[in-house]
Amino acid sequence: MKSCGDKVECYLQAVEKSEFHTREKQLAGIKASYMIGVLGDAKARDALVDRISSIENDAVHYTALAAIDQLSPKAAPDVVKVLDGYIEKNEKSGDADKLSKNQPLKQVASRISVR
Repeated sequence: MKSCGDKVECYLQAVEKSEFHTREKQLAGIKASYMIGVLGDAKARDALVDRISSIENDAVHYTALAAIDQLSPKAAPDVVKVLDGYIEKNEKSGDADKLSKNQPLKQVASRISVR
């Protein structure tokens, strides 16, 4: 993570790395998510929203959603629409791993929609 410094794009790439989705290395993915929330802006939020479906590790997924929430100080209907699409897709899949991600997706979408 030291290699990323204050480069949000580097953290966006790191959060997607499958090696950081393993239990042993998930802390790096969590750290990348938090750094996006700290250093990012609306553009970074949108890039993270686009990547959220590729994040397999539940802890990294949750912290990425927390960053999206943090970077959405006002209502963002476009973000809510994309998150709702992921929720619907997960429900249709019937995949238990994907379904486990729906509760935090619903919480963040709900918070962003009422701002």
